[in-house]
Amino acid sequence: MKKMFLAALLVIAGWTAEAQVSFKGNVTQFMNAGRIVDMQEVIQSNLPYTKGKGAPFSIMIVPKSSENYTEIFMVKGKLYQGDTVQNIPVSVNAWNSVALIELSLDNPTLFVYYNVYVGFGQDIEGL
Repeated sequence: MKKMFLAALLVIAGWTAEAQVSFKGNVTQFMNAGRIVDMQEVIQSNLPYTKGKGAPFSIMIVPKSSENYTEIFMVKGKLYQGDTVQNIPVSVNAWNSVALIELSLDNPTLFVYYNVYVGFGQDIEGL
């Protein structure tokens, strides 16, 4: 009985050690996919913007001046599980948790009043 208990402990210890190898600090690979690990600025001539292969991205819009500041701005884009381009409310001056796959060409005032940034999470193998 003792030998079976010790064998079970060794198996559990092996799984634990293997699981810890996939961590960077205390952040798992799945947690990294939801964090902004790369970004770029988007300009109007890049529209419609996509990351490619339907990969989702986050968005941040920053006002060009304090005169046109609002807390929420409507952006036209396509959501990760959406079928059509739609109006999407996004917060200003913060990364938005919305998962976009396309930023639409039909955003006439977006680039007049805001600098637009897109951010990407870490790719996960096999997903």
